[in-house]
Amino acid sequence: MDAEACWLELKSNRFAPDFAPLRCATPGGRFWREKLGLKWSFLQAVRMSLDSELQKHYELLLGIGSPWEVKTVGLSLEAKKVEIELGWQWGAAAKCPECGRECSIHDCAPERTWRHLDTMQFTTLIRARTPRADCPEHGVKTMQVPWAAPQGRFTLLFERFAVEVLLASASVSQAC
Repeated sequence: MDAEACWLELKSNRFAPDFAPLRCATPGGRFWREKLGLKWSFLQAVRMSLDSELQKHYELLLGIGSPWEVKTVGLSLEAKKVEIELGWQWGAAAKCPECGRECSIHDCAPERTWRHLDTMQFTTLIRARTPRADCPEHGVKTMQVPWAAPQGRFTLLFERFAVEVLLASASVSQAC
């Protein structure tokens, strides 16, 4: 089997195991090197390409843009959960949440988790460490994230959906 035929076979997603994280869902290892005569560097390139495509896919679905990026996407079938880790593109300017002035990044706040709308029937969580801006006027402040309200535990889209369900229901117990 030549390299191009192998690439098409891998892209067909026939080999994605049910238990693997979405990241690294492509086959690899000794079997593929021996059976198909593939080089490890080729298998790594295929895996990185699929990881990159998955990250771009979730960036589009979430509406996340620069300076934020999807770092990893993990799937747990047992827990019926998708976890998306977002990261700040270092080198991008920080903005003070109080005055909006561009300033340097001091450090990152501890990792936070937000509940997002389900991906299919799977609970979806967004995790990120939010940079803290070092404003000359206001001091060190945690920047706001575009997907959630300050101090919120849910994404704005999840909150909007929950409110719509409550408004369409006759009672809170009926909404649940």
